Amino acid sequence: MTNEDWMEFMKQSIASHDRQLGELTDKMAQAKAESDAKISDLAVHMINLADHMAALAQTCIHHERRLNNIDGL
Repeated sequence: MTNEDWMEFMKQSIASHDRQLGELTDKMAQAKAESDAKISDLAVHMINLADHMAALAQTCIHHERRLNNIDGL
């Protein structure tokens, strides 16, 4: 293999590695965006759940008070 052949091989190899790095970086960015969207969606659902749990807790408190009033406690 001549020096010119070796240099051409190295240039192609470097270009190939650069392409692969670019593709991996793009895939990682896309995966992060998808993950961020899912986390954001999950956060919305968790806030909703917390609101509903607070409402349920209030309902339980009122129910317990009514029962205590009926029992004369």
